[in-house]
Formats: sequence, structure tokens, C-alpha cells
Amino acid sequence: MLEDLIAAKKYVTVAHHVEGRIRLKVDPSVVKDPVSKKLEQISSSLPGVLDTRVNIMARSVVIRYDPNIIDPKTFENLITTKDTEICREILKRYEDTYMQS
Repeated sequence: MLEDLIAAKKYVTVAHHVEGRIRLKVDPSVVKDPVSKKLEQISSSLPGVLDTRVNIMARSVVIRYDPNIIDPKTFENLITTKDTEICREILKRYEDTYMQS
């Protein structure tokens, strides 16, 4: 999943973010990349995600997440950081939490 997330991140930017909901704008060039078919799967696998709506025609992804599970700043950082190690650490931290539950 980490590799897919990293591949998808180069196509998205945060358009709007309020606690529990983030809207991403998607670069139109994503349609040429196989990762475009995985956008909903990738975002749904992120920690605390409640639901995801992908609209490639509108170039938009809306993710609703539980801010009690993942801190809003951490969630945005997971999506926006270019640092692969930071992504890996965030995902590992939340994966460990889920595995203990």
C-alpha cells in the first residue's frame, strides 16, 4: 500500500481540509497512470478513513476520516509529505495501533 500511496501523492494536492474531511484535487494526468484505478482503494486503506468518494471527471477525491483515530495534521502530512520515511512511520504507528485493537 505504501508504494501505491507514494505513487498517487504526486497527482494530488489538498484543496480543502476541515477536521474529519479532506478534499483533494487530482491532476488530470493521473488517468494515464494505473494508480488512477486504485485511488479509492488507496485512500480507503488509510488509518481512520470512514468513506471515500473519487470523481476523476471532477478531478476530486473526498475523504471522510475519524479525527479521534488519526490527528488531522498527521493525516494531511501523510498525504502531502514528500518524505517516504515519514509516510512509512505514520502508517506503521497507526498499523500497530490497529493490530493491538
